[in-house]
Amino acid sequence: MSNLDNGIQCASAEESAFFIVDTGTQMEKEPYFRKIMKKSMEAGCNIHVLLNEKNKNSTGWIKEIAEEYKKQVTPHVIAFSCSEAEKKVGEICSNRKLKGFYTYWEEAQPLCDALANKFKCPSITKTESKKFNDEYLTKHPLRHKGVMRDRLAAISLPQPRFHVVSENINPIELALATIKITGTLIVKPCMLMASLAVTKVAEGDEKEKEKKLCAAIEEARENRENIPEAYDLPKDVIVESYIPCDFEMSCEVVVSRGEVLFFLCTGKCLDGVQERGYCHPLKIEDELQSKLKEDLKKIVEVFEIYSAVLHAEFRVKDNVPTLVEVAGRAAGDNTLAMVEEAYGIDLIDIGIQLSLDMDICVPSIVARQYCGIFHLKKWSEKDALEKTERLKGKFHKATDGKEGEYIGYYLFTQVSEHVSIKQMHEYAKE
Repeated sequence: MSNLDNGIQCASAEESAFFIVDTGTQMEKEPYFRKIMKKSMEAGCNIHVLLNEKNKNSTGWIKEIAEEYKKQVTPHVIAFSCSEAEKKVGEICSNRKLKGFYTYWEEAQPLCDALANKFKCPSITKTESKKFNDEYLTKHPLRHKGVMRDRLAAISLPQPRFHVVSENINPIELALATIKITGTLIVKPCMLMASLAVTKVAEGDEKEKEKKLCAAIEEARENRENIPEAYDLPKDVIVESYIPCDFEMSCEVVVSRGEVLFFLCTGKCLDGVQERGYCHPLKIEDELQSKLKEDLKKIVEVFEIYSAVLHAEFRVKDNVPTLVEVAGRAAGDNTLAMVEEAYGIDLIDIGIQLSLDMDICVPSIVARQYCGIFHLKKWSEKDALEKTERLKGKFHKATDGKEGEYIGYYLFTQVSEHVSIKQMHEYAKE
């Protein structure tokens, strides 16, 4: 029996409600949102968008999309709290059948997961409804990196040594506590996504290292510029051991009803700790492929994943993967565009199908072409166009890009051979 059979029913089965949970920040600039809306409409549902109250201006743009596609789409501006969200969903579904909840955005993922569990719809994790509260939103195991590491420590999965510094601890005292983790350190916020506000603190003189560590912690706490916040996030910081590696990679993982259906491997091109580019699919040996499969199964079990497209990041040394972190969402930074170019697999579409508890047809995992993406920083648009023309790629200009800072990215494909991480570094030379 489908989970949906336990959901809210209504007098007319023809009336249905499917919820997209979103922070609303710069939605009109986010190409994935339009795609999510279109795919949700194709599922035959009336769409309701739960928007963070800080982003009221997005309601007009959402209505424009509804008029364009001639579909019923209703935005609802709410505070991102469990009680208000639950109340709003209950009101909307008093005379409609509830079909499910979906989000692509990491900030909104805990609320989306909590609502799906509360209303007995397909959810990312299997969570007891008694945990449905505002503290859960900021301590979700797939969102708060400290809670994530605590959960992973219970299983035999290689991960960095770590120490969580709560926001109410003085940085100096914190540094003295965390200095016990020897060697090079990585400092990053517990609640921010991607590689934002991440600092590498190298080994060296103890006093100099302490000074750098304190500065890194302050940066991780305070660096909120351009970071959309669905609710007030704790400024907890995680300090962890740096993991030397031969290369870094990620897995885009499709989990349906607690089972890993398939995963795809992406290579990363790094500039220090910052991600500059990606290649897909990454060519790896069978031994590593097997180890990743085992690790991903453990991850699904320990986090009690029900249905989701996950993004898991690993550092690999001598064919041994060490988990960096895992997110309960699909990959960002245009990785999904690469996956679609390489395989013709649409992970947004699959994510929506999972949230509707539909059966997933496992696609053929054979690349039809090989792809690379590189972010263009400190480039002029003229130079970017010349470089992408030489590579026979496509230049995608960022809607809010600035020359000399970040102006967009280029995507290129080649049919005959894999794009390597080494190639990405060569192409990225400025």
